[in-house]
Amino acid sequence: MTLHVYARYQLLDTALPPQDAALLLEGSWPAHARSKLHHSLDEQIDGRFDWIDQRAVELGELLGRTEPANKEISFAYLDALRLRYYLIKLLRPVAYFTEVRPLGRGEHVELTAAAGERDYADLLGSICLKAGACYRVRWVRGRRNCRSTPPANRLWRRLAGRLAGLPRPPADRSGSPRVVLCGNPRLLDPVCRELLRRGCNLSWLYDRFAVRSWLQWQATGVRQLVCDSSLGRENRLPLPLAGRLECRGIELTLPVQRWLNQRVALCATAHTRLVEQIDRHFRRVCPDALVLDQDATPLARAAVAVARRHGIRSLVVQHGAPCCRFGFAPPVADRILVWGRSSQEQLLRWSVPPERIRITGAVGQERLSGGRVITRGLSRFSRRGLSRFSRRENGTVPLAIPLAIPPGCQHPQPPRILLLTTVPPRDERPDAVSLHLTGRSYAEMLRMAFETVAGIDGAELIVKLHPRTRADLVVRSLAAEFSALRTLIVAGGDFRQWLGRVDCVLSCGSSAGVEAALAGAAVIQLAPRGANDFLPHDEWGMLGTARRDCELQRLLAGVLVEGLPAPPPCPDAFAHLGSSPDARIADEVLAAAVPKPEYCKGTVPFSLRENRDSPQVV
Repeated sequence: MTLHVYARYQLLDTALPPQDAALLLEGSWPAHARSKLHHSLDEQIDGRFDWIDQRAVELGELLGRTEPANKEISFAYLDALRLRYYLIKLLRPVAYFTEVRPLGRGEHVELTAAAGERDYADLLGSICLKAGACYRVRWVRGRRNCRSTPPANRLWRRLAGRLAGLPRPPADRSGSPRVVLCGNPRLLDPVCRELLRRGCNLSWLYDRFAVRSWLQWQATGVRQLVCDSSLGRENRLPLPLAGRLECRGIELTLPVQRWLNQRVALCATAHTRLVEQIDRHFRRVCPDALVLDQDATPLARAAVAVARRHGIRSLVVQHGAPCCRFGFAPPVADRILVWGRSSQEQLLRWSVPPERIRITGAVGQERLSGGRVITRGLSRFSRRGLSRFSRRENGTVPLAIPLAIPPGCQHPQPPRILLLTTVPPRDERPDAVSLHLTGRSYAEMLRMAFETVAGIDGAELIVKLHPRTRADLVVRSLAAEFSALRTLIVAGGDFRQWLGRVDCVLSCGSSAGVEAALAGAAVIQLAPRGANDFLPHDEWGMLGTARRDCELQRLLAGVLVEGLPAPPPCPDAFAHLGSSPDARIADEVLAAAVPKPEYCKGTVPFSLRENRDSPQVV
């Protein structure tokens, strides 16, 4: 019997008989094509295989390491985050064919793939060669989704950045510490304000000119350092060479090297300009410290690497809940300033050295924890006179029947529930295995929320999309399916404006849910089936975690029927509750800011190799 392997379902040109064994490498089988013999990596590889995340980090670090002798910056170092996700894509088939379904000697395997999926062909060839299986590739026509490209860096923005960067009389802060900030203003604006109050010379580092930031800070003398990576024309980064890479005896070198070559051809010129412009800015500004909101993206990693060359210490202010290691570990900055002991312990589990971690509290926590105004005073009625949760007629799947508010209730308004979504996953770029956030598990998680809330009589559902999501097709589809449920879909804006208007918050494993819990909300965390306990609810002030309908119904019944109050803020999640952490963060920054008044005058520009020849994509 032949095992049919498909890169994705769209490449299936004929109906596959249910008795034929088949595997999808990306995505899941649609309902009409599911069978006990039809498997997909999205369903088979879940949190039990979280070693994949760790191995992806290790291989990425091996590729991205730099030589201390010449202090070169590796392309793989700058593109580390994308590289880690690509390695997950390769390691999932390795895990499946070594742990879930090992191939037998002489077994026949046929891969169906399109021209742009040669990485799968090379990988399965290595797997079959090691197992002694017979292997055949069937090439078919098929288009992949177009690569997302950043919005155009328009001429007016570039000109505005140049005008804003013209020399002007400096503020009278001679001898004051010089600090560069790089990251999301929502997180770093309070830090900027506190450092400015202490008389520091401040600059913001951006790839493109940020109009709002300039309007906010230009009157205070805070300058903006712009890189304009889209203007890069030459690649002078060292060409990445993968060397020998393997996992469990499976060769990964060829697909990884091809991917690196493709990425170099696509964005090495932009990365080169990032490094050179940051070096130019730092030699001109001579900063004493660098403050970031993360150190995983190319701009941030380039800034940290250039800062280290100039003897500038870098500090990362924790940007969100530590659900996945990829945005946090291993760090390249010198320090990471975390919210509390829960974040510290998570980073220690991810092998971050303890001497690089400082507990300061979370930016804005005093505004959230000080109010505790979350519940709107509705639906706190007794269990008497209300319909209870019951079961379907077949007695297997719990289902909430309509909850009727009894006559004469003091607060007759119907329950209102806020659903905080996350970024929808993409089949072509698998997410961290520990989260098990796939297209199918994401849809099932949201369906669970819609179906449960729809079973509550008169309930309203407010769906707040993730800030990086303007439209969510899964949410729209479910809203159309559950048309009887009053649903409001909100894109943009601050989710906190809704907290005082709802009775309960459903959070899809996001930092927003943790912030809502800190504000006093009754928060129920939704997690995909098969995911690890990435945010233990008892450590983060949430009521519980629901992976199944019955769990969500039980937790919602506790809030809406029994009046279960929200847990108090967890001191382990947020240190120094009730006080502002901005001063403590500023203390850490100033302690790291070692004055270097003359260093930049004797420092030559950052030298990069000149790679005039584009790499050959094999």
